[in-house]
Amino acid sequence: MVYDAVIVGAGPAGLAAAARLAHFGRRVCVLERQRRAGGLNTFYHRGGRWFDAGLHALTNWPASGAARSPWRFLMRQLRMRTEEFDPQPQTMSEVIFPGASLQFTNDPRFLEDQIAKRFPQRVDAYRRFVADLPDYGALPAYGSGTARAALEAALSDPRLINLLLWPVLCYGAATEDDMDYGMFVALFRSIFLEGLWRPRGGIRPLLEALTRRIEEGGGELRLGTAVREIRPAGRDGDGGGQSRRTRVILDDDGVIETDSVLSSAGYRETMRLCGAREAADRIPVGAISFFESVLFEVEGDCGSPGSEEEKRSVIFFHGPPEFGFRKPAGGVDFERGVVCCSEAFGDRDAVSPACPTIRITHLANHDFWAELSAGEYKARKREAFDRSIATAARHAPRLRARLSAGDTFTPRTIERYTAHAGGAVYGSPLKRPNGATAFPDVVLIGADQGGVGVVGALLSGVVMANQCLQRAS
Repeated sequence: MVYDAVIVGAGPAGLAAAARLAHFGRRVCVLERQRRAGGLNTFYHRGGRWFDAGLHALTNWPASGAARSPWRFLMRQLRMRTEEFDPQPQTMSEVIFPGASLQFTNDPRFLEDQIAKRFPQRVDAYRRFVADLPDYGALPAYGSGTARAALEAALSDPRLINLLLWPVLCYGAATEDDMDYGMFVALFRSIFLEGLWRPRGGIRPLLEALTRRIEEGGGELRLGTAVREIRPAGRDGDGGGQSRRTRVILDDDGVIETDSVLSSAGYRETMRLCGAREAADRIPVGAISFFESVLFEVEGDCGSPGSEEEKRSVIFFHGPPEFGFRKPAGGVDFERGVVCCSEAFGDRDAVSPACPTIRITHLANHDFWAELSAGEYKARKREAFDRSIATAARHAPRLRARLSAGDTFTPRTIERYTAHAGGAVYGSPLKRPNGATAFPDVVLIGADQGGVGVVGALLSGVVMANQCLQRAS
């Protein structure tokens, strides 16, 4: 079969790219080796209810006053309406370090007031820092220094710098302890100046809406279909001649021909699929992976009834005094992490989400988990799950009392659902902002192109689809 474009991976980036191409009448096929779309940000069924596999919160609150909101751009490009997802804003989130903390909401003035109260000598510097932030386009501009260097030059106070940097790293850093300034600007704006939110039904309504757009445009979504090899155009075909189109070889020996491949499998992984193994091996593997615990059937949210703690939607906690965002020596770094409470989003008097959950995330070591036998793996997951809850309960005291059931995800899970080597949630530290590979008809979308997080992945898919459309016109 012949398609105008083949999308490798049905995560948010792949679905957005396919929806955009299908809208303009392109013959597009999405190939996904899992049985459900979404990649790491998928959903699953348990006990008669649907649960998110990866979603904490979306960034870029739709009602923010940002003049060039990425979310509004996405809705226009994908011909979708925010109201389809019943958006629920965070009530309040908190960053906690030893001896210092900051709370923030979707009103950036609230954070500014917090800084004025807790760091009065630095509030004017913070205001200048925000005023001087470069505007962002559809995707971050890379190669303009590091986030920490920019924060140190502007703010001086290490405590305030750590409080502002930690959430941004947790939501999108592919490198240890620091990140590219361009990516930082995009995420800082997305989190602190626009804000956090969740669709009331979780990730499922968004994925289903994207799937409908693909189908309405005549696109094809093949689930449970793995790609074994990509043979770029110009390479020798099976018959010895050179193919005019790129050929995608499936695990069942099926063959698809296409003018363009948009791959969300990752830079390293895509190059290996194309047979460029030596080049692939030179691409660094990301070190940042996570261990997640998900608690189901909870009552209330993070904190005690009627207290200020009850309002917290996301808690970014950092226990040790020494700053660290890196691959831990052991299996899990329990002392640093993120707690997200799905019920602490939206109107307190509104109907609760279909299934309230608390999600706890810690930095984890892929190598540790990858080397365990099946029996050891299961036992260590149980031990880590219990310890994760105990650690997070220091910051959300009622958490353990409200546990009814739970689930866990390790770097092995992440690697299985994303195909990213090392279970690297945010892909390789080597990004390709223009999506280019060594092969003109094969481009990257998703994390290794620069689109991290759900909104970033959607942006990546749309932007690269637009480039594909321009090349074909």
